[in-house]
Amino acid sequence: MLFCAPWRKPQAESRSLSEIYKPPDGRLTKDVLLGEGGTGDVYKGRHHRRGVVAVKIANISRDEESVMRELKFLQQFGGHKNIASYYGAYYRAPLTECSSEHLEIVLEYCGGGSLHTLISRTNGQIPEGDLDWLCLQGGFKGKARFTP
Repeated sequence: MLFCAPWRKPQAESRSLSEIYKPPDGRLTKDVLLGEGGTGDVYKGRHHRRGVVAVKIANISRDEESVMRELKFLQQFGGHKNIASYYGAYYRAPLTECSSEHLEIVLEYCGGGSLHTLISRTNGQIPEGDLDWLCLQGGFKGKARFTP
């Protein structure tokens, strides 16, 4: 028998991930790939009540500890003005025996993009006006246009 996913350590909590992170109550669609992060790919999406959202598809078969650490952070600080709001996470079971388990993390869509993208586009030389704006805003959540 082929073994595809790493062994999962027993959790202190006896409920399964599918019980903890239930499917969304309504429609959630994913459209354009926005970028790739350390724990998964991020898509622009739409939720029937929230409107435009960011949907991060995190591979929990590959690195469950990092994903859970990120979720804990988002749940704790998601209400802060400089951190994207956390709307929920939904478990997606593997489609086949060799597929990975995923968690769809739904976040506030931040049209400004990531700071990493901005630094990459400008070869690490962020224009002074943009840097001023970032410092004044204390973050990158706006829909600002930058001049790379």
